[in-house]
Amino acid sequence: MPSPENNGSLRGFGAMIGDAVSAAVSDAIDSPWSFRVAEDAGAEPADAAQSLWCRFSFEGSLEGEAFFAMPGDVSGILGLPATRGEGDEETAGDGSQALELLRGCTPRLESLLAEHGAVLVTIESAASPDLADATEIHLIGEGEGAKSQLRCRLYLTKKLASGFQALTAKAFVFPPAAGGNTSNLELVLDVALNVTLRFGQRRLALREVLELSSGSVVELDRQVDEPVELVLDGKVVARGEAVIIDGNYGIRVTQVVQPIEV
Repeated sequence: MPSPENNGSLRGFGAMIGDAVSAAVSDAIDSPWSFRVAEDAGAEPADAAQSLWCRFSFEGSLEGEAFFAMPGDVSGILGLPATRGEGDEETAGDGSQALELLRGCTPRLESLLAEHGAVLVTIESAASPDLADATEIHLIGEGEGAKSQLRCRLYLTKKLASGFQALTAKAFVFPPAAGGNTSNLELVLDVALNVTLRFGQRRLALREVLELSSGSVVELDRQVDEPVELVLDGKVVARGEAVIIDGNYGIRVTQVVQPIEV
């Protein structure tokens, strides 16, 4: 599985889910718990077969799935009440209890996403999924008086990750001129600028350049699923997906990197 990309918007999405899970857990066990995005991977996760898996499905203005993996002993760490098994014997809380507890975060999560449009969230149990193209985010839960941390893994499918980035991409706006006076800026707003769509780069020795001929293949430093870059005056101002418009290349902007200084 690829290492998680240090992407602010996706980490923000992880923090949003952590906030919703914090509220659900705290309300369910009547004890404050806080889940935060970890800065590093920390300890290696338990074997996938020993983890409890839940699927978050998103429908509406945001589409896709996320998978939430919890340690198999989550019930004991959270102090969930024992249940009655066969023969009226008390057993430790099971995965179904943890699932019902986690489902309590849907109202909070839907409320947090509402500013980007209506989103319906459903949570259900899942088998260990195929996460080859997923973005991995680590969440650490800590409770008041708890003896152990709760280390969880959040996996965003490619569809969900790209959808959230597109949903939260800020519209590009020129910053106001000093003092709030935009009259001078208006004089140059119609000036034409050359922008470049960059699919990737490659450094070549002069010898390699001279050896190029018709049919030569030059490998770039960018994977096919990575966003392309919109470059202005040598600076990357936006990233997005390459599209075809009436037979011409184009870009669907999903992220504005930085405002242009004027």
